[in-house]
Amino acid sequence: MPWITLFLEQLVQWKLGFMGGVSASLMAAGIKLGNTKCLIVGCVILALLLGSAHGSHATPSTHQKSARIASLSQFESENA
Repeated sequence: MPWITLFLEQLVQWKLGFMGGVSASLMAAGIKLGNTKCLIVGCVILALLLGSAHGSHATPSTHQKSARIASLSQFESENA
């Protein structure tokens, strides 16, 4: 069982960096010790990391937004 936990912690750290490893360690310690505060803090850190990892790709940049607006206004002026 400890090998599985170590493998999962290393996998999370590889994907999400140092703070991902910290969050996995906190969650593992919280489960093992029955400490809900450690478990909740680990889950919150992991959720924040996952949200920031996916949110950066989902939000278009300012340049992309201005390019869309320019192409839309060009389309409207051609079809008017």
